Amino acid sequence: MMKIFLVLLLATIVSSCSPGSEHEPVSNEPEDQYTTNIEDPEEIAAILEEAQTVEEEVNSWSMMTSISQDMTGDEINEKTEMGVSSRLMLDPLVGHVEVDMEILNADVDYAMYFSEEATYLSVIDDGDDEGDRLWQREWEKITGEDHEEISEGFYEESIVNYDVLLDHVDELTLTLYEADYFKEQHEDYEGDGLYTLSWQGDSNIYHELLVHEDLVDEANPPASVERFHFSFDFEKDTYHPKHIYTSMNGTTDFEGEVVHIEETMSSSFSSINALEEGDLRVPDQVEQAADEVNGGS
Repeated sequence: MMKIFLVLLLATIVSSCSPGSEHEPVSNEPEDQYTTNIEDPEEIAAILEEAQTVEEEVNSWSMMTSISQDMTGDEINEKTEMGVSSRLMLDPLVGHVEVDMEILNADVDYAMYFSEEATYLSVIDDGDDEGDRLWQREWEKITGEDHEEISEGFYEESIVNYDVLLDHVDELTLTLYEADYFKEQHEDYEGDGLYTLSWQGDSNIYHELLVHEDLVDEANPPASVERFHFSFDFEKDTYHPKHIYTSMNGTTDFEGEVVHIEETMSSSFSSINALEEGDLRVPDQVEQAADEVNGGS
């Protein structure tokens, strides 16, 4: 169970980086003179390659993600809601993640701190008596292979899979929204505008956009996709990610039954490269309260 949870949590975190912002993600349909559709595949590819290069230099960020999933069939009608907030620095590796999940009519909260040396995990099921204070929760200290897998995932995974996007550049829609577009709606807007990339399709390539395939397959068989929509906002001046939105419907095998699945995910990123060494650390209360568990052999 611990192994499966770690894989699911890692897949959620690495897949999911407008700060969590007052500026909503925009439509890909130009509305005025401040918007430009970019139609040349070579120009789109050049912009994506620049964004990919910039992402390789990102060392820290904050993220807010919400995920909703509905599964319906003859014997099942279940809804899962998940909210994830995180702050992460890669060098040196340190971070904090909070997950609030509602599944099977129960609330489950996860909290995780991690550093170069260990991962600290706390789980509170619906009805548990533990409080929100750090020293009132039960913490597990995870070392060994499980901790190494979590750590490696942060370094190896991208916010989005740029290689897949570049392989399908002819299917993408890219719109540039100039700063004046947002200033007309928000007087306090201080950015330089942003790009919105959109893609609609009907294939399982959706699974490769956000999550590495072997993580998905190890955690749960992926859905057979009937239709998906993918939208990615990133800044015009810095190419930093601002917002990701995805929706998907399809079918999947759940306990031997073929069920229909609808899924949406929305992620917002802020404070990119704003954290410095020492801004994040594992709290002393967590280190002192943690019981070390076998992290794999």
